[in-house]
Amino acid sequence: MMRKAWAWFLMALWVGLAHAAAPTGKSAGGHDDEVLAVVAGEPITVRALRAYAMSHPLIGAYLAVPGQGHLVLEDMIAMRLFLKEGRRVGIPRDTDMNDELYYHRVRLKLVPPCPEPDEQALREFYERHKERFSTPTYLRLRRIGIRAQSAEEQVAARRRLLEIRRRILRGETDFAKAADHWSEDVLGKGRGGDVGFVPFEDPNDPLLRRLLALEDGAISEPMVQGDYVFIYQVTARRDPIPTPYAALDPAELRKDYAKVCYDERFLEKLEALKRRWKVEYRYDGVPYWPEDWERLRRE
Repeated sequence: MMRKAWAWFLMALWVGLAHAAAPTGKSAGGHDDEVLAVVAGEPITVRALRAYAMSHPLIGAYLAVPGQGHLVLEDMIAMRLFLKEGRRVGIPRDTDMNDELYYHRVRLKLVPPCPEPDEQALREFYERHKERFSTPTYLRLRRIGIRAQSAEEQVAARRRLLEIRRRILRGETDFAKAADHWSEDVLGKGRGGDVGFVPFEDPNDPLLRRLLALEDGAISEPMVQGDYVFIYQVTARRDPIPTPYAALDPAELRKDYAKVCYDERFLEKLEALKRRWKVEYRYDGVPYWPEDWERLRRE
């Protein structure tokens, strides 16, 4: 029961963090005819992206997560590029083969699997990607959250949190007392804002990098996360602990090598295709529609 409760706690916390990691700047508002990207002169509209997400539920699920819609767009762009390149280089397509199957055929032709690594290659891979064989960094966090659904409420919440932050920094109160007094966050309320140790497993996440850069005891600037605005304080951290090379399962290590090597080859090829076919991005953010994903789950 405790493990299940902890899992739900982490889910709630990280859905909030996903909101904070959403791209900023000019982003699509969700109108069906808005163009998100152009591939070889052909636009990808919001309507097309939604249709793609609904027909590809494994990747399409990301459209229901704030800040992750770009993953669906990138998947759609990759498919278009590989289909075009397959036709250009003359990779045969069976008459009954749909786009999905042809995409995978082209991808296997253009991005072959990596050769079997020798011992030296495996050791070099381990040293180069040691973070893959380490425990994640854990931060123990306190946070103060103010509920804010509209833009006006977010502005007001930021002001309140900045004032609370100033009072803490001036020594008029401490973070724990301030959290219990002012926070509207159900996870930390009554616990001094403490949400426990949280694993940070994606070094490319901009929000995580901001929190990892905080020194112990430092307080973050306000961050919008879903229907709340938060400030965070790091109270402790546990650094990664790598597994020794000799303790790794050789079969699992080879499997990991093959995956990373192939992913690197695929991304290199994808970037080359983007240059060949001229991909233009119109927005740095993609709208999300959780109601679509909920409907798909019910059908």
